[in-house]
Amino acid sequence: MTRQRGGRGNAGPFPGERDSHCMHHEQRWGDSRVRQRILVFMPGTSPKPTRYRLADAPRQHDPVTASWTPVALIQLQKQLGLADYPDKVLALSTEAVYEKRDELRADFVIDGHEIPVEFVRIKDGRNVEELREMIEALLSNVPDHADLVIDITHGFRGGPLVFSLAVQYLSLVNPSVAVKEMYYGMFREATPDNPEETSVIVSMAPYLDMLDWVYAMRVFRDTLVPTRLLEKIRASAKSAGEADGSFAELVQSLELFSAAIEAALPIEMAETAVRLRSTLALGLPKQLQDIPLGDKLFHALDEVAAEFVPPGDQVPAELNDAELRRQAKIIDKLLEHGRTVQAVGLMHEWCTLKVLRHNSPRLHMWRDREEQARANTLRTRGKWAKQELKRAVEEIRDMRHPLHHYAQQETNEINLEDLQDGVRRIWSQIKAEAEHDSHWKIRDKPASVKDRPMHTLGDYVPASVKPKKRR
Repeated sequence: MTRQRGGRGNAGPFPGERDSHCMHHEQRWGDSRVRQRILVFMPGTSPKPTRYRLADAPRQHDPVTASWTPVALIQLQKQLGLADYPDKVLALSTEAVYEKRDELRADFVIDGHEIPVEFVRIKDGRNVEELREMIEALLSNVPDHADLVIDITHGFRGGPLVFSLAVQYLSLVNPSVAVKEMYYGMFREATPDNPEETSVIVSMAPYLDMLDWVYAMRVFRDTLVPTRLLEKIRASAKSAGEADGSFAELVQSLELFSAAIEAALPIEMAETAVRLRSTLALGLPKQLQDIPLGDKLFHALDEVAAEFVPPGDQVPAELNDAELRRQAKIIDKLLEHGRTVQAVGLMHEWCTLKVLRHNSPRLHMWRDREEQARANTLRTRGKWAKQELKRAVEEIRDMRHPLHHYAQQETNEINLEDLQDGVRRIWSQIKAEAEHDSHWKIRDKPASVKDRPMHTLGDYVPASVKPKKRR
């Protein structure tokens, strides 16, 4: 199907469109099952023939002369056996550059091999709107399943910086696209006194690595999901060589801490957080010591773990207010990160512990199953001093059941539109009563003797003693 381009004559593609000269490659490049190695750069308008060499080449090599840094990069990588020719080149072209497209296309015929060049039409980037159009043009023309090689040497004004960040953004929103390499040609002009002056092509790998670390750490800090961070840690160790014991301990500590968070286990959160902080206190393993300001970067991980650590680094043997406050902060943290189902489950357990705290004489048994069952019985059947608080606690209980059964029963009713706000509202009401101890005192003797609950916390009897049968 052909789209009509009324009134444009031979003006060529619209800004951001693919040049029709390259459309015959579409079938090959459009195959999403085959990864493509694509070189992306922004040509300038006044290229100069320049001698180039690779700054970090594995061995000595002869420099090459080219008008464009990416052309020299391709030649040098081919010469050194580091990479084959790219599948194609994406050239982000202003109007002035596009007028010289035939010359530029000819420059990418290297040793008789023609590398397809696709021109992406862009504006000059003179204002915010043009920069936005530049980004959209680039992102819409990078195919899926692409390994990108970025050159930021040439270009107009801040354009190369903009598009280098844009492709990073693309690699986040489209996981099938990866920015594999980035280079910058440090231009050194030849002079009559030094006609053999050679410019160097520098790898920007540290820049890419830094962005990856920042992103991975930010994702973990903001979501408590460790997947990206663990991937980055393991990849760094793989590139640095065989992992040692300190590295394995760091990975395992982070995995266990994350598993405890994922399962919303407050005791295990405390224990694994203490272990993770202890591991970080020993310093980074050698595989991670090349990260720029790595100690400061991983301090962010330490700060996350610190929020889950109990006073004295120990979960108390006897339930106290400090432990309840710590678990309340965990609930706040889960809500902050959108983990509503986990938060509701932990709220339910927290309310049981709160009742136990203010009604049981056996606080050393707070983790005992039967002791908690007695607290739950008192909570549900006893007489509360403040009915509004009892209703809020019951709302959490009623909300927990359908959520933890994933609302797959016909009787489960969940209002998704008000779920998060509703949970936050109820939790705020409960927390407002947390410091009023008297409101959590519950009588286990209802008005009717017939309805008196059997064997609650108020009975003050060991769990092993069975109540006598009623006649």
